[in-house]
Amino acid sequence: MLDPGWLLPPSRDAFRRLVAGFEGQIKIVTFAPELPGALDLVAEIRAIGAVPAIGHTAATFEQATAALVGRAHHVTHLGNAMTGLHHRGPGCVGAALLSGASIELICDGIHLHPAFVRLVVEFLRGRGELHRLSLVTDATAAAGMPDGSYRWGDRDVRLQRGEVRLADGTLAGSALTLDHALRNVVQFANLSLEKALALVTANPARGLGWMATWEPSPWVPGPTSSSSTQNLPSGEWSRMEGLPLTAGNARGGFEHALPLGLLIRRTLNRWRWSFLRHHAAGRSSLSARRTVTG
Repeated sequence: MLDPGWLLPPSRDAFRRLVAGFEGQIKIVTFAPELPGALDLVAEIRAIGAVPAIGHTAATFEQATAALVGRAHHVTHLGNAMTGLHHRGPGCVGAALLSGASIELICDGIHLHPAFVRLVVEFLRGRGELHRLSLVTDATAAAGMPDGSYRWGDRDVRLQRGEVRLADGTLAGSALTLDHALRNVVQFANLSLEKALALVTANPARGLGWMATWEPSPWVPGPTSSSSTQNLPSGEWSRMEGLPLTAGNARGGFEHALPLGLLIRRTLNRWRWSFLRHHAAGRSSLSARRTVTG
């Protein structure tokens, strides 16, 4: 929950002052499209090389749709702090799903009901558009910490049973870490590990315009694998700390899981190799591979 004292009306001049000196570090800028002057910010956002996004908004379906046509092409925290999906007013959620925009989910089981996560995944998968979806954490200083009180900006928040809230009970960010988000989406949406990994690697990179191609690592077991260790380097299959990342009721036959850091690191290496192979002009594939794996 943002402190209202931090909010400014949309203004090109105010935006330039806000980002001055940090233009190269800002990657996504979220605005509420229903506010007067908000759409005028799109040119300013693009001028610093950032992605224009909508979110934290009371926009109607029509207002959100207008913003996502030729203007913004990303939606921040789908389902949270925005107009929801209703049969008489599809809201920002409906506009986001029907657009071609990339979208984010805070997959902690608190910000979004597990069934909502599955609904979004099934909708995008049915359209062949799962590449539009990324997982984010919205993490605060409480992430990975025990229950207790923490600071969030100039406000006090309380972490209890995985929920981060203000004194009045309002959700204030999360304690989610990305490995738990990955575990959750596998469980909530019945995704294979291979497809889920793209939600925290290739898809965010694509949404930021950092890559045009994605080749999943061939050694990650797919949903029809009969053996959990099939095609995996020996010695790399072990139980994770805490809750194992499994496909649960038998999607892929997982009994153990790769340590998440190793799994993501190797997946990113595979992506980096693919990127270099396609885009590093003047370098041989062998030298590119040595750069990645060396």
